[in-house]
Amino acid sequence: MSDQDATVGPTPLNMPGASAGSDVESQAQDQADNGDSPAYEDLLAERDKWKKTARANESRAKANAEKAKAFDADYEKFRAAYEREQQRQEQNKTPDEIKAEASAEAARRIEEVEAAKAEAEAKLLRYKLSEGVPEFAMGLVTGTSEDEITEQVAELKTALAQYVSQQVGEPRRPAPNPLAGRGGQNGISAREEFSALFSKLL
Repeated sequence: MSDQDATVGPTPLNMPGASAGSDVESQAQDQADNGDSPAYEDLLAERDKWKKTARANESRAKANAEKAKAFDADYEKFRAAYEREQQRQEQNKTPDEIKAEASAEAARRIEEVEAAKAEAEAKLLRYKLSEGVPEFAMGLVTGTSEDEITEQVAELKTALAQYVSQQVGEPRRPAPNPLAGRGGQNGISAREEFSALFSKLL
């Protein structure tokens, strides 16, 4: 044996079984290249599915954009035609018609202002005459004149006194169940319960 042969040791290429391992790797690579691997086929199927979905979404988006563009064009046509018709009607109005419309518009605005002012005054009067009425029951006072408000407040106080006396006479109720929702009797709030009782007592 020569000195060269003695110095050469085992290497990955000349170790036992090295050629067999290389053959396995080569076979696996050939399967992947040829599409014979099950995992590779699954990847191809997944890729094709998403490509198909992307193409469908792109087509849908393009169709929607075309519809929106057509709708905008139709809207502009209708709007222009409406404005032309309005201008034509305005130009054909007589001076008397123009004056009558202006008077009607002014009267409408005056009515709105007066109604808002009357409601504000009535609200202030309700609070002034509703001493002793709980805040949650103030919505039941709907009168607009002093006589109406005074009468409603008196009836409300009477109903409230009866409500309190009934509550005192009844046995103590269990604590509200949070799972029941609103916590009041029969699932209603105290405001609704009192409002219902008040409507029965009046």
